[in-house]
Amino acid sequence: MRAAPPAEGEDDFEIAVDATLRARALERAGRRGAGGGDPRAGGGVGAGAAGGALRKKVRRKPGGRLVVFLVDASESMAGRYQLAAAREAAVGLLRSDKTGHDRVAMVS
Repeated sequence: MRAAPPAEGEDDFEIAVDATLRARALERAGRRGAGGGDPRAGGGVGAGAAGGALRKKVRRKPGGRLVVFLVDASESMAGRYQLAAAREAAVGLLRSDKTGHDRVAMVS
């Protein structure tokens, strides 16, 4: 999960409290360093937090799956159709993936 400033007019989001506090602290430290006067002036803890320091939670979508087909292609596995069947299964899995995020590997 990451944090980002909310869009202009956006009001339906979860507040990322930790990121908002960090942004507010950096904002206050910047004012102190720039000669912004008394850091205690101008309100309490939340004063100005709704401005540039407010951060919302941005959830990442889950990544794709990795499916690995491990095929024993040695001569002890009698029959040449196992490798072709595994390849067809992998191709079928790729075709059925609607999102395009899944990865398929075949090791022989």
